[in-house]
Amino acid sequence: MLLFSLVYFGVMSFVAVFNLNNPVLILVGFSLTGLITIISNRFFANHYYISTSKIYGTLGLIFLFPALYFIVASILRFQFGHNFLFGFVANLLNKTNGQENFNAITPFLFGGGLVLAFGLNLFSQIENTGTTKDFSFKSLRLRFKAFNLIVLILTSFTGLAIFSYLAVENL
Repeated sequence: MLLFSLVYFGVMSFVAVFNLNNPVLILVGFSLTGLITIISNRFFANHYYISTSKIYGTLGLIFLFPALYFIVASILRFQFGHNFLFGFVANLLNKTNGQENFNAITPFLFGGGLVLAFGLNLFSQIENTGTTKDFSFKSLRLRFKAFNLIVLILTSFTGLAIFSYLAVENL
């Protein structure tokens, strides 16, 4: 429930950065954060049988999406000349102070999203076979879950692509 509220808050922060000239949109968006908490609480109370690994996998995909979208859109535009995915990014960049805002928010959006996606899905792969009272590292074991492993691999390759680009560009 808390994670979904944080995801919504992050999305609204991104919207607020690019819509500073529209304070009504910002106020309405941030005031709905509590409503998202209530909705997610009600949903998970009625669907208690959903496994946490599926929730972590879905959240990982949500956190992974902005960085993966930007990489795919950039490759399609600059390597193949197709602009259909890059139009959204170009629209953000063409707004007043768009480039500066984009440069300020991308480390948090891309880097933070990838770290959260990787951490959540790595955490879901670890299982404690012992009791919570007598915790030891010997009682931990890896239990591979396909959905979370796919998100881990996608997150790793996306992070590697961004890191490679930054390393090559700044040499």
